[in-house]
Amino acid sequence: MLTFLDDNGIPLPIEDLYNRLQYVNQATRLIDIPVGLLTTENKDTWGRVYNKMKTYSENQKTFDAISSAIFLLCLDSTSNTNGATHPAQNALLGGGSVYNSGNRWFNKTIQMFIGSDGKVGLYHDHTLADGSTRGRMLTHAFTYAKNHCSFDASTEHLGDSSKPTKLTFQIDSKSHAAIEAASSGIDKYCQDAQFSFLQFENCGKDFLKACGVSPDGFIQMAMQLTNFRLFGRSMPSRESTSLRKFRHGRIDFIHVVSEASNRFVGTMDASLIIQRCIISPMR
Repeated sequence: MLTFLDDNGIPLPIEDLYNRLQYVNQATRLIDIPVGLLTTENKDTWGRVYNKMKTYSENQKTFDAISSAIFLLCLDSTSNTNGATHPAQNALLGGGSVYNSGNRWFNKTIQMFIGSDGKVGLYHDHTLADGSTRGRMLTHAFTYAKNHCSFDASTEHLGDSSKPTKLTFQIDSKSHAAIEAASSGIDKYCQDAQFSFLQFENCGKDFLKACGVSPDGFIQMAMQLTNFRLFGRSMPSRESTSLRKFRHGRIDFIHVVSEASNRFVGTMDASLIIQRCIISPMR
């Protein structure tokens, strides 16, 4: 557990945070029991194990520390060792028990992870906040880091009072068995999950806006057209929309499929495609 505020509640200098993270990285070279794998289980299973584990005072203190933390920072091993796991899978599932799934706590609202290969990402739970909120947070963090976080790495020694605190668990035989079961479960999820990553560089949102087309609408129609060509019919889908401008507003959902979207995919797949016919349904 790392404290990033001093005794007066002022954020620590970047150099101090760097030293603390270096200490954590060096102090955790040995692989510990991956308790985080339990959070990959379904809620009922994890809930039963959690209730049993928290009967030990040591575990209860650790659970409380994780719960009260502002966020988790996961210092991962490489996210793509020998090409065995894709960075997208690492972001969603942790890549499996042999990679970083045990280095997650999927009940935590905000988790940021960075791998030894420089891959970074964020995993978040929608329960407490919406994706748009996290997006603005990340944009602010990246902008701040770009403009303010250049520094020379310090080699100052950390005193005992400033060292991060290691959180520990008391694991009995039943908890061990539950971790083994969770390990098998997440590995199966990773094997069943199919990922295909495409970096589209032909155009971006500015070009689409210049054409009078909503970037979000462009992606939604691309998904509809893909489904139509794969399955021969429109598929149910929806997207979220922000209601934060309204009092107590969070999000609601828009059902994407409509007569207009059906006309668009039909026009795109017509035998004779005229440019005007495509642009009109798109708008």
